[in-house]
Amino acid sequence: MPVNWLSEIIARGKEVALVEGADRVMFAWLANEIELQTESLRQHKVSAGDPVILNSDFSVAGIVTLLALSCLKAIAIPIVNLRKELIPVLKSECGARFLITPSQDGRIESLGASGDHELYGTLRQRNASGLVLLSSGSTGKPKAILHDFDRLLQTRKKAGAHNHVTVLLFLLFDHIGGLNTLIKTLLSGGTAVIPGARHPDAICATIEAQRVNVLPTSPTFLNLVLLSGAYTRHDLSSLRLVTYGTEPMPEELLGRLRATFPKIRFVQTFGTSETGIARTRGSRSASTLFKIDSDSQEFRICNGELQLRSSNQFIGYLNSSEASVTEDGWFRTGDAAELTDDGYIRLRGRLKEVINAGGEKVIPLELETILLGHPEVADCVVYGMPNAITGQAVWVDVLPKGPMNKSELQRSIHQFLVERVPRFKIPSRVTLVDHIQMSDRFKKKRVRL
Repeated sequence: MPVNWLSEIIARGKEVALVEGADRVMFAWLANEIELQTESLRQHKVSAGDPVILNSDFSVAGIVTLLALSCLKAIAIPIVNLRKELIPVLKSECGARFLITPSQDGRIESLGASGDHELYGTLRQRNASGLVLLSSGSTGKPKAILHDFDRLLQTRKKAGAHNHVTVLLFLLFDHIGGLNTLIKTLLSGGTAVIPGARHPDAICATIEAQRVNVLPTSPTFLNLVLLSGAYTRHDLSSLRLVTYGTEPMPEELLGRLRATFPKIRFVQTFGTSETGIARTRGSRSASTLFKIDSDSQEFRICNGELQLRSSNQFIGYLNSSEASVTEDGWFRTGDAAELTDDGYIRLRGRLKEVINAGGEKVIPLELETILLGHPEVADCVVYGMPNAITGQAVWVDVLPKGPMNKSELQRSIHQFLVERVPRFKIPSRVTLVDHIQMSDRFKKKRVRL
């Protein structure tokens, strides 16, 4: 018999649960494997409340192990491409006691005695499983974010079933968006497809081969699909919905996507590692505006910053202060935002990326949207660099559509912008590049160290 409500729901599924390469895993098989892995973990002395490093990206074995850890009420720390030097940090800051690498025959390695963390007591009092997510750490060391994993799972259980859909697991296994996609798909009886690689041709080929209906991804990756022409080499007619998040969508790019894929609906999603993924509703597919339409999340905008409060809010940071949470329990997202007259949210970018040029504020996303309207600009990234006179200067890296030398491009961009923006927003330096720098989560890198 299934060990708890999670495997009971999974066992009810009638369709294919997971697709990985040529393997197609049925729900009944998945439920049985979760039970077998739960027992294997017990035999290896993994107990409720034990923090366990799960070194894996999406894979059938990785998913089975994650859900087995939940059944066991252990604390999963999923990490894609674990670096060896991170293990001692995870032992000291997260109390990690075991390491599992599912691709290596599911070997369970004991890390020896590790210190405990006081926040784990909250999970034990609730008899709940845990989840630790590491922030990207783009401006410092990653924060270890502790969640009640049972609560995240229960939220998706309450969401109820919907028509069967096939969803591509594009976002990573250690990303709140990727895990949200997995849980939502499995608990609603859908099919989750694991990609073999995450470059435009590989993703488009997988959509064609598996007749994928839903693609959760980022604006930066969608632009890569356009620039590569991969969509012209594969049949994407099964794709009905593209959800985009992790970073704001430039309106000019959304226009390009809508013109290229007129039959696909595009929806802005929003969430953070600390508060989970909110259900959103857009004003229309051609707009980047959205509302948070969720009983479990509420929002407010204070001094131009979007703040969230969620019933799924994280328990706390294992290795950092709670400075990002207000005294009345609101999480400061760090996202610059504004509210339209009809109640929709417009994201303007990250507050830490705002450029202060001689006292004038420049929002990189807004300038990028304008630059994408230039006929010779395929993509660009705007960022601030230190300047002895103005404090910061506006710089931009530009990926041109065709051959163009630097002086021609600089002159063309200056002429294009001078009629569209105030002078302080015109970049003092334009750099031609053959690719735009992005993170391993397919977000543009606007912060230069």
